[in-house]
Amino acid sequence: MRRGGDTLRIRVLGASGSERPGSSLTGFLIDDKTILDPGTVTPLLTFEEQERITDVLISHSHLDHIRDLPFILDNRLMLDEVRTINVWALEETITILKEHLFNDLLWPDFTRLPVPERPVLRFHELFPGMFLKVGGYQVKSVLVNHSVPASGVIIKDDEGKGVGYTGDTGRTRRFWEEIYKEGVEHIIVEVSFPDGHHDMAGSSGHYSPRVLIEDLKRFTLHERNIYITHVKPQFQEEIEREMSGLRFVRFLRGGEVIEL
Repeated sequence: MRRGGDTLRIRVLGASGSERPGSSLTGFLIDDKTILDPGTVTPLLTFEEQERITDVLISHSHLDHIRDLPFILDNRLMLDEVRTINVWALEETITILKEHLFNDLLWPDFTRLPVPERPVLRFHELFPGMFLKVGGYQVKSVLVNHSVPASGVIIKDDEGKGVGYTGDTGRTRRFWEEIYKEGVEHIIVEVSFPDGHHDMAGSSGHYSPRVLIEDLKRFTLHERNIYITHVKPQFQEEIEREMSGLRFVRFLRGGEVIEL
């Protein structure tokens, strides 16, 4: 728990919709201890920094949002004192990770290592629409519109400071209704494709600029602080131009820090 008056600090490890030199997959580190979508973690955090991680929030099961989770756990397992990492996700996402990743075929079942009684990995289910205590924060998951079961999250500290994160989604209603209801002023939003690829964005469960701006205005959220993530690098300049109509928009890049 942070002291009163402290800021909510979000370190951007990666904020790209695909990976190439200079662009890293999704990953956010909150107050040095909670990971939001571990697509990019281990190449950027020292072992000492990784040791501080207590909780991991996962929006959905796609590889670009979970890639480094196996390596975080593998590094943790090598410590003299193995401390459990709590991984929070939808029930459907947990099932996918258990059956297709941590299955002793693709990667070890870390829910049983080093011993089943004290595993390095413990899964916890997120219940959409309910606040849960996660790593010192109140976290509410909200179902969004993607090609696999997926949820955005609203994260609040004990003083009510908070941030919303869409994860991957196309046009959605519930998330924006919850953002409005909870009075969240800072929102990390995905925009993967430019307006010229509107059909591809819609069919794959992603936002394009025009659709996002329409949704933000529909729910009177267009003057909140909007942080854009998950842009496909080849479309960066085009999407930035198409989003220029919003007053308070910022495109995230790996290495920067958001302080709320």
